[in-house]
Amino acid sequence: AKHLGKKLTSGIHRVSIPPDSGFAYAGELLQTIFLRHGLSFKNRKVSLRQVSSAGQLVYRHYNNLNLQDVIAGMMLYSNNFTANQLLLTTGMKRFGSPASLKKGRLAVEEYLTKELGISADQFRIAEGSGISRKNRLTPDAVLLLLKAFVPYQHLLPREKKIPYKTGTLRGVYSMAGYLSSDDPLYFVILLNQKKNHREKIRDILLATDFSSI
Repeated sequence: AKHLGKKLTSGIHRVSIPPDSGFAYAGELLQTIFLRHGLSFKNRKVSLRQVSSAGQLVYRHYNNLNLQDVIAGMMLYSNNFTANQLLLTTGMKRFGSPASLKKGRLAVEEYLTKELGISADQFRIAEGSGISRKNRLTPDAVLLLLKAFVPYQHLLPREKKIPYKTGTLRGVYSMAGYLSSDDPLYFVILLNQKKNHREKIRDILLATDFSSI
């Protein structure tokens, strides 16, 4: 985050860690923790190498948060790294270790088509973070996702009393959620344009009376 932040102007910014920088992020995080506890390093370079078969496990960390807690935090802060880790974990659970991007993609594609009934031509998964422009979703696919997510809508961030999730790339703005919770009224906004008008569209939807529909 500090490395990426050097390229930004003064102010408040959201910094996303790219999926291919995951190992560097993990290594730098461990370095920081070790330094705080008095350990030192000959150099600060982080490298990725294969573990020796003679190596011994020193520590295994278990996250005390359950899956719903992890997802709620991921949704609130738009944590791309967590999203990709969930994809990798899903693939490993479905097809066995080691985790891989291919297994993760296959597991999610299988669930979307077989469990949710989303046609394969309605989506394309390149990776799990959501920041690749090779990822694709149609509004119809998002609508089916929203219907399946109804029991878990409490995990979504809220604004103006409605649960929703946004997505942003340069020239791409999206928002999807529920205009009402008890008798779900879904909305999906996908904009491919220079200016972001998703909040204006949401407000128009909120001001519209759908009771006669």
